[in-house]
Amino acid sequence: MLRIRNLRVSFGKTEILRGINLDLVPGDSISLVGESGAGKTTLALTLMGLHGGTASGEIQFREKDLLKISADEYRKMRGRDMAMVFQNVEDALDPVYRAKDQIAEAILNHSRPETRLLDERVSRLLSSVGLGPEKGGNYPHQLSGGERQRVLIAMALANDPDLLILDEPTASLDALTKADIMRLFASAMSGRISLVITHDISLASQLTELMAVLYAGKIVELGRTQEMVRN
Repeated sequence: MLRIRNLRVSFGKTEILRGINLDLVPGDSISLVGESGAGKTTLALTLMGLHGGTASGEIQFREKDLLKISADEYRKMRGRDMAMVFQNVEDALDPVYRAKDQIAEAILNHSRPETRLLDERVSRLLSSVGLGPEKGGNYPHQLSGGERQRVLIAMALANDPDLLILDEPTASLDALTKADIMRLFASAMSGRISLVITHDISLASQLTELMAVLYAGKIVELGRTQEMVRN
């Protein structure tokens, strides 16, 4: 379960999140929508322990208050218990490592399987996101935008996290690739707590059951996605 209570995040004297409250259980999918600067990505980065500001309140996840654990504990959880697919597919992958090596690194950060088992696991992850083994040997510049997005999804799912965050997941993709990737996201989100940050109401309608509208650092509307869209 993810339980957020009175979450406030500031950068210097500027308060970006101003009292966020949210309860989600495994299987819940929620879209975070709102204008640029509303605090959507700040909320996601705070959950991942990557916000860089000053946070107060409470974030209960896996029986821990994430605002009170050490940086080392957070590193152990990040990528294993929680994962995030960042929005800029052009910059999110390391240009000097092959795709399969970057997926393997996501696994090796949290476990040390034998080489054979590691290779098999990477192959399964590539297959699960619709990429053949030959694509795993390519460098990011040799992959299309959609293929790079698939690699990022494989990396996020490498350790079967309980919390999956997608930040503007289709913003840099063309229409045909976007439709294909959305089907992949729907499968990846199944059974997990999933947060989708988006400006695309159509995407939110297709991927999530719940919707939260952020404005000036607060959740001003929260409800079931289809009802929110209709009304």
